Amino acid sequence: MEDGSGLPKLSPELEKALAEVLPTNDPLDSATFDAVEFINQKFPNEQSLSGVDRTLPDLQLRIKSLDAEILQAVQEQATTGAKARRDLDNAKKAIQDLFGKIKDIKRKAEESELMVQEICRDIKSLDFAKRNLTTTITTLKRLNMLVTAIENLRNKATDREYKEAADMIEAVNQLCFQFQEFSHVPKIAELQKDRDFIASELKSQIFEDFECLFDPNKEMPTSYSLADACLVIEAMGTAVQKELITWFCTHQLDPFRKILRVNDEAYALDQAERRYAWLRRSLKEYEDKYLSLFPTQWNVPQTLAEEFCLISRQHLMDLLPKIYENVDIGVLVKVLQKTLELENELQKRFAAKGQHTQRDVSDGVEENSAADADAIRAKYRRLTRENEEKSARDLANGSAPKAAENRLGLPVKFKGLISEAFEPFLGRYVELEERTMREEVDKLLRDEKKINEDASNHTAVFASSSQLFSCIKNSLRRCPSFSKNHTLFELSQVYKRVLQRYGDCLLQRLPKGTNLLTSQKPGTVAIVMPEGEETVVCYVINTAEYCHETIPGLEEGLKKTLGAAFAERIDFETEKEHFSNVMTLGVLALVHGLENRMESAFSSMMKRNWTNLDEVGDQSDYVNMMASVIQTAVPKVAELLSVSYFQFFCQKLAQVIIPRFVSTIYKCRRIGEMGAQQLLLDTHAIKTVITNVPALASDPDSSQPL
Repeated sequence: MEDGSGLPKLSPELEKALAEVLPTNDPLDSATFDAVEFINQKFPNEQSLSGVDRTLPDLQLRIKSLDAEILQAVQEQATTGAKARRDLDNAKKAIQDLFGKIKDIKRKAEESELMVQEICRDIKSLDFAKRNLTTTITTLKRLNMLVTAIENLRNKATDREYKEAADMIEAVNQLCFQFQEFSHVPKIAELQKDRDFIASELKSQIFEDFECLFDPNKEMPTSYSLADACLVIEAMGTAVQKELITWFCTHQLDPFRKILRVNDEAYALDQAERRYAWLRRSLKEYEDKYLSLFPTQWNVPQTLAEEFCLISRQHLMDLLPKIYENVDIGVLVKVLQKTLELENELQKRFAAKGQHTQRDVSDGVEENSAADADAIRAKYRRLTRENEEKSARDLANGSAPKAAENRLGLPVKFKGLISEAFEPFLGRYVELEERTMREEVDKLLRDEKKINEDASNHTAVFASSSQLFSCIKNSLRRCPSFSKNHTLFELSQVYKRVLQRYGDCLLQRLPKGTNLLTSQKPGTVAIVMPEGEETVVCYVINTAEYCHETIPGLEEGLKKTLGAAFAERIDFETEKEHFSNVMTLGVLALVHGLENRMESAFSSMMKRNWTNLDEVGDQSDYVNMMASVIQTAVPKVAELLSVSYFQFFCQKLAQVIIPRFVSTIYKCRRIGEMGAQQLLLDTHAIKTVITNVPALASDPDSSQPL
């Protein structure tokens, strides 16, 4: 590329690269060199032109030097270019040689691969042949073992050699398991049918041997033979084991079922204790006669007891609806208690007996030793154990109680198994408890004619209150022993009604008209409280306070005893509010009763001639009458009431007496100047009496206000 001057012009990128490779400060090497500017820099003015002659030789010398360098560079480039072409040709030739060698190596590799495949083809065929031959030999050995085992099992079953037969059954079952995928083969199908037939015959034979236990006309087999027969049953699987246990329990319970006829005396409710004794005798008989026959892990007595409980439960569910209207509640409760005793006894007896763990067998049997009979037997036992444990866990996760044969080997919850049948029929018991407690309350109140005049505020309560809660406590102690659900909840409602009734009885012991104090206007109801009656009122207040403080403990005890579904429904707030209302009415009765005793004083004040009064003397007689009423009654009230309720009494007394005094002043006739002076003196005296009321609690003779 050339610029306008005919000189070659390089690209900016090339100029930059050259500057980085050959850095120089010479202006002649600059890409932007300008000759005019260069001359002007050398000769900036006329005086400098005198140096032109000296500068020209230097420039000419520089030009010659540059020409020589350019010529040398051109010569070297020509020489180097030829050499580069020779080197390039040599490189191309070397690449061609290398490519040829690579093709040769690839060809030889393909030939080697073909050779290896030819060699391995024979080896692979031999390997498949070896594997198939090994499998065939193993299968033939197992088939031979299966044929031999089935034949040996047939012989052992015929000779009643049950112990050896049990081992053979396990071996046969495991070998048949190995041939499951060959079930379509006629010979295998035939062997499996032989196995099933022999097992069926052996099962029937064993059941016949067990039937000899209960048939005196047949020869009794030895206990060792039957114990070995149980090993055979166990080897046959859980289903057959359940069948034998169910058969045995059914046979044992047949006499019990026969005596439970509707018209039979044994069917009656009061015969339950005899039936429970029959179960205890049956369990004792099992321990004496049959304990050595059945394996412990079968838990046969537990199944027998559970089956008995289920039969008894169904019997009660059929019987109770028929006799409920006429049943003696005492007999019902007694039978229920005996039932609970039996359930607790059975629960303790079988609590420690859980599912039996089968014999541990080494799980490390290797697959290549499966041809060995002992190894096959061990593996089969392990698989059987795992399957039965899984079935047991599945049953344990069930909800509703099922028949005994469906719960084999699992611990049974005997508590409630029979007694839950009584739950819907305990309404009569609740009615009896309520009637008894109501009669007890009435009797206590009738007998409580006298009170302790010397009692303090700690003991000034009616004895009937503590006896009432003692009666409730005894009832609460009885009921949870046989019901912690619906019946106990219904009983708690009885407690609520009895407490309400007791609170109403306390209200009846207050002066007549007290219950109207909260609904009528002040001053419209006159409360007549004779001398000494304030002691009874204080007893009512303290008794109501005692009940109010005791109810939360009763409520908490019920919540802890009841089941979760009923505990949240327990609420005694209404009863506590009722006793709180009794306390409030009692205090109001005291206050208005004292007000009524001051009626003569207020009448005297109103009738006095306040106009013609000549002089101001001591406090008036009506003031002395009011002070006498207060000083007579208040010390006894202070002695009997608690501090908080005495303070409440003082507040209410001031709130009633002061407005009554003021209203009486307004009712007086014309009042003269001297009368006003006397009223002022009387008012100060009454104020002194009222403010001095709290001090009477500690000093009845005190006359100084607090």
